[in-house]
Order: sequence, then structure tokens, then C-alpha cells
Amino acid sequence: MKNLLIILVSAIVLLASCTKEPAIEPNAMFTTELVDNTSSAGETFYIYLDNCRGDFYTLYTGLTSGTTWKPDTITSGTSIDNTSDSVAVTYANAGEYKLTLVTSSSGNWGEEYLVDDYTENIIIVDGRTGFASMEVNKREGIISATENEVLFYAHKLEDITDERVKFLTISGDAEVYVGDELQSSGRNYHDFSALNPGDDEGRPVIYTVKALNGTTEDYTAMFILREPSSEKILYGLSSDDLEADFMIDQDNKDVTVSYYEGVSLIGKLLADGSSGAIVRIGSTEIQEKAKKVDLSSATAITVEAEDVSVQDYAIVLYEKEMISAFDFTAFDPGSGLESLNPVLEGVVDFELKTIELTVPVNMDLDKVVATFEGISDFTVKIDGTALTSGVTEFDYSSKAFNVEVYDGSILIDTYALTVH
Repeated sequence: MKNLLIILVSAIVLLASCTKEPAIEPNAMFTTELVDNTSSAGETFYIYLDNCRGDFYTLYTGLTSGTTWKPDTITSGTSIDNTSDSVAVTYANAGEYKLTLVTSSSGNWGEEYLVDDYTENIIIVDGRTGFASMEVNKREGIISATENEVLFYAHKLEDITDERVKFLTISGDAEVYVGDELQSSGRNYHDFSALNPGDDEGRPVIYTVKALNGTTEDYTAMFILREPSSEKILYGLSSDDLEADFMIDQDNKDVTVSYYEGVSLIGKLLADGSSGAIVRIGSTEIQEKAKKVDLSSATAITVEAEDVSVQDYAIVLYEKEMISAFDFTAFDPGSGLESLNPVLEGVVDFELKTIELTVPVNMDLDKVVATFEGISDFTVKIDGTALTSGVTEFDYSSKAFNVEVYDGSILIDTYALTVH
């Protein structure tokens, strides 16, 4: 009964939305602002719908077969609000397109359906002569459409005598020339160097952009040259696969590479240096992308400034010790020190810096001797007490401690020790 009521209500709403009146006569005849139905590629023009009528409007741009209106074929159009008085239209490429508006109306509860269509042949010409982008050896040029210039920047010691040029024109149909030579993006090389040593500008290269309709325009591409910088500072080092830490001492001009025993020092390294500087380990440049190096055999990192002056940072290798095992091997039950058999082995998680030991429920923990491995030159302390492996008795009855590893007075690592 509930479902029947819903059906009846839906039918009433549907009937109320329809009209018994006949369909209005649709009119699809639009007008445009164009002269001779001609527009330019990439430019927007408007069609006006003041005289159009209908319940539904659909616009077909005629860009492809699938978007060209055909009464007996399913094609793709764009629905338009029938209360709009105008519609913006843009064609990206030159050609002739059938721009069609279809208007339709329904009446008499949908029994009557009328359609009208109107088509204008739109001619698109392409006179675009601009550059969208230009790049010289990874430098992005600054394009000035008003000055017809493409400017690049470099210092006076850079070699820009034979530079490959990549470019993109605003129009995909435009051609680019230097003199009478047709240019292809990324295939032609040009000399942008200064005409005279010390000049503030490089020699100009004149590019002519020829549009599809034959229109041409010249652009001057050139370098603005500055004095080279003498700054040669190593700001930072990073690596995704080297398990090491890097500390740069600017006063002493050295880099301390901290790592744990057994870790490989061969991996990819990336440097952050002064702007325009080149950072090398040996002959390998590491300032633009991470490159594979061997720090175990390297002695210095060299930073070369733009003015070719250099600064070496000495590499100091610092091998750190880690606790690889931590076991209870003896205890004093009150009658003197006794060896534990079996030994109570701890679980060491170096990544989490934790040590866990499980002991018998009634074990006396007041005087227990721990034996640990991995530490030879460093010092292990708990609550300020230095432990000698296999010798020092310590009170572990509190069951939770920080085990600290020192190199002299320098704290290297802290492990959380838990006794269960």
C-alpha cells in the first residue's frame, strides 16, 4: 500500500510538471558579432540568442565528426541555459567549422515535440606569432610581448657560445626562423656569448615567428650578463640511501660523517651549495641531483664558485658504536655472585632504541651483572654509573632505565631498558 501511494504521488507530480498546451515553435537562429563569420584562433567571440526560442538549447561546435550536428546521428553537444542571451565560443585552431544551435520544445504532455536547428560556417584564421615559452640550457626565458624580447640571465664567465634552444609557439601551426633557417625546438644551437669580453649583454639572436596566415613577427633573444659570484658555501648534504648523518663545520671547513659500524658509505649524495656553485666529490658533481659516491675513500668535498674560486671541506669519518647484545650473565642472591645458567638474553631493537629482558619472578635484582656487545671504545652508563661489560654489578630492581652510550662526554645514543 505504501509503494502504491508513492507511485500515485510521483504520477501526480509528473502530470503537474507537464502542460496540456501545445509546444511553442522553436527558433534556433542565432546571430554573431563576427564579420564574414571569421574569427581568429584562440580568440573568443559571442553568439547572441535574443531571437531564439525553445525549452532546451544545445550547441554543437563542429570540432570533430562527433561534435557536428547530424539530425539522424547521435552526436555530442553542450547544453545551454535557455535564459541566456549570449554564449562564448573559442576555437583553438584554424579551419572551417559548422557551428550549430538546436532548440526544441515539448507540449501536450509530451505527445508533441518540435525541433529547430541553425548552422553558421565559422572560418577561423590563425595569425598568432608569439612564443609561449623559450628555454636555453635549462634556463627559462622571460618573454616580453610588448618589447618582443626573450631575456635570459647568466654570469660573464659562463660558456654560452653553443646553446641548444627549446621553444613553444602559441600557435601549433606557426613556423620559427633564424634568418632563412627553419628552427626545430631542441635541435638548433646558437651563440649567445658577449661580442666583447666584459659586456653586460650577450649577442642577440633574432627569431622570426611566421603564423599560418603568413603574418610574421621578430623576437630578440639575448642574455643579460652579470659579474660572477665568489660565494662557495656548502649549506647541507642529504641522502636517501646512505645511513649516515652529516654535520658541516663552517669555521673549520669540514664535514663530519657519522655512521655505525658495518654501515656502507657508498650511496647517492645530494649537496646544497651557494647559488650557481658547483659541488663535487672527486670529479662527481652532486649539486643538481644525487649521485653515487664512496665516502669511505673520499677526502674532501669541493665547492667551486661562479668565479671558479674553490673551497674544500675536509671529510671526517666518525664511526659510532651500538649495543648489539645486552644480557644478564650473573647475579647475587645474597650469598655471593653466581653465574646465570642459562644466560638471560635481552632483546635489542636498535631502530626503536629499546632493550627488553625477561627474568624469573623471584629473581633478586639488587646486584646483577650485565654483559653487552658492540661497545669497545665508548662508555655505557645507567643513572650516571659507568658499566664494564661482564663486571659491574648494578641494581635493576626498578625495572625501567635509560641505558646511555657516550663517546667521552658526548652522548651518542639512549636505549630504553625494561626488565619484566
